Amino acid sequence: MKEHTLAEMLCSGKNLILDAGAGSGKTTTLINAVTALFLTDTAVTPEEVLLLTFTEKAAAEMRERLLYLWQSLLAKVRSSPGSGIAHILADYPGDLSLSPELAASRELLLKRLAGMNEHFGRLNASTLHSFCLTLLREHTVEAGCDPDFEVIDSFERDRAFEDAFREFLWEEFEKGPFDGRWRPFFGLFPDLEGGNHFLRSFFREMCLNTRDLLYLFRDHAAMTKGTDLQPYFTTFQIPYFRKIHEYLSAASPVEEEVSTLLGRLASVNGEILTSLSAGTLPASETLDSFMRIISSIDGNRLKSREHFPLNREQFTASTFDGGDLVTDTFRCTLPKLRDRATRSAQILRRLLSGVLTGDLLAEKTGRMLALFDHHKRGNLDFMDLLLHAVSLVTESTMVRETLKKRYRYLFIDEFQDTDPVQAYLCSFICEKQGASAASLKDVELEPGKLFIVGDPRQSIYRFRRADPQMHFSMIALVARSGGERMSLPANYRSRPALVSFFNAFFRTTFDRGSDYSFPYGPDLQPGRAAFSDAPPVRYYSLDGEVEREAFTASLLRGLISSGLTIVDGKTERPVSWRDVAVLYAGDYGKKVLSPPPREAERSGNSLPHPVSPGILRPPGSQRPPLSHRNRLRPGKQNRPLRHPEIYHFRFYRHAAIRILHERRVPLSGACRGTCHDQPLEIPAGHRRRP
Repeated sequence: MKEHTLAEMLCSGKNLILDAGAGSGKTTTLINAVTALFLTDTAVTPEEVLLLTFTEKAAAEMRERLLYLWQSLLAKVRSSPGSGIAHILADYPGDLSLSPELAASRELLLKRLAGMNEHFGRLNASTLHSFCLTLLREHTVEAGCDPDFEVIDSFERDRAFEDAFREFLWEEFEKGPFDGRWRPFFGLFPDLEGGNHFLRSFFREMCLNTRDLLYLFRDHAAMTKGTDLQPYFTTFQIPYFRKIHEYLSAASPVEEEVSTLLGRLASVNGEILTSLSAGTLPASETLDSFMRIISSIDGNRLKSREHFPLNREQFTASTFDGGDLVTDTFRCTLPKLRDRATRSAQILRRLLSGVLTGDLLAEKTGRMLALFDHHKRGNLDFMDLLLHAVSLVTESTMVRETLKKRYRYLFIDEFQDTDPVQAYLCSFICEKQGASAASLKDVELEPGKLFIVGDPRQSIYRFRRADPQMHFSMIALVARSGGERMSLPANYRSRPALVSFFNAFFRTTFDRGSDYSFPYGPDLQPGRAAFSDAPPVRYYSLDGEVEREAFTASLLRGLISSGLTIVDGKTERPVSWRDVAVLYAGDYGKKVLSPPPREAERSGNSLPHPVSPGILRPPGSQRPPLSHRNRLRPGKQNRPLRHPEIYHFRFYRHAAIRILHERRVPLSGACRGTCHDQPLEIPAGHRRRP
């Protein structure tokens, strides 16, 4: 990739998004592109360029490398005699291009580079959180923040939440009148402690991790308004109850008892149809009455096709089976209709309970958030920095226009780690002058202002709300502004065979049909020469009859006794135990190399190794083991870590916990298959799944 080409495209009015694969030198490309921009557009000043990334370490490294590059260029030009310029920068790795005036004059180039270095401190290269902090300090009044606010760490944030939750419980259950809507909520749990645990986990998730969603969807979800269930009713519920209405209307029963029951059923069924057609849930008493009446009717007394003519018809409707949308076709007899309608009534009954519970939690979440803010005492946590900054830019036209005029160019590194709020903020900074979009999809980008580098395949911060789909949303946004998407597929870090393996393996695992999945591509290309024909990865899939511990131990012993040699510095020696590292998921994986004593004695599979949290150190290692987890959990070193459950958007005992107005039904997807790259022979006594 020619960095001067990227800079020239920015100067010519094209926004750019660069898909840079692992080991492709994306940060180097960004730094070279920034440098090329300054030497192509001689009018740009450091104050007009904003560089953003997502960790303090990455921001510091970016500033250090950029300053080093500028200083080295200045030193090279100063130390080169003569007035020719082409030979001065001939060996520049970024294939540098200069503006016509700089290319024609060594003195002008020297002056430009000196000015860039002199004013380097004015260049804003920081994390997004640091940028937001600076913005809020500058516009404290407009942002509605305490002028003396401090940024609190996770410990202080958690303490504020615990204080807020205790006050919430006191307000709801001790201070004032008891809200009777809590009774059905706690009825969903086997005991009071279970309900309290769920409530605390739910509010913790909403306050600490998910309140950015409440901000993003504030225009779509009023916290106290009901869910729009009309599309669901129309597609999956109304057809069954409407067919029952048609069935009963066409029926002419002879027996008086059957006629009475069918009349009562028609009345209750009509109430349900009226409610569903209006987009509301029937009352629980109506649903209970429907299920009681329809279950009391003997289907054997309704077999006459003369008196029940719809028995001859076939009926087709849409329904769900194990999460998949399927077509339900059956003969229209009352017993079959009863089975489907009873199931629908039970779903509606649970949905009613869930919606009522969701409405209650949605309403109380607002109060809990207010208490949480109160107990932070005017201070902000890291999520607050983002939310207050994007609110400021969204609601204050003056601040928004100031940022647009201040920064002519915005460079973003590691964009795959962006969450939706961060993407909103970045897009608003790059918006056209005078425009004021309310959402990302309505933003019109200023041409030639935005340069993004990222790779959604390297997005690893989902637990911090990073969403790789934002990368693709920004691709669409850049395309609408006339920008371009380019790629850096060459991998200079890994051996060619390893690159080929990962292309083949991850192509089968990335696109699984979920909200977070996406197609794998473009494929990485090897950027270095191969020095060995040996396979870089040996991939085994074991069936249930194979003992993994014994297999792993046998495999490692075979490796050590294989006579394989490695180059250690300038000497070649046989491979030893200290050359082997074993990675596993969770502390319980320790048993792979540390089976119980009897098992070790029986199979002879014990291996010489020390164990540290997160890594197995080879014998003789001089570095101390990683023990941060042990310090956090003293006395519990041998217990496996468990992932906390996330309670928002999940069903608990069939109660739909509703928070947002718009729902999406997740579609299940599976991608199976294995990729083997020249696997070794399985050690004797073990089998590999075909």
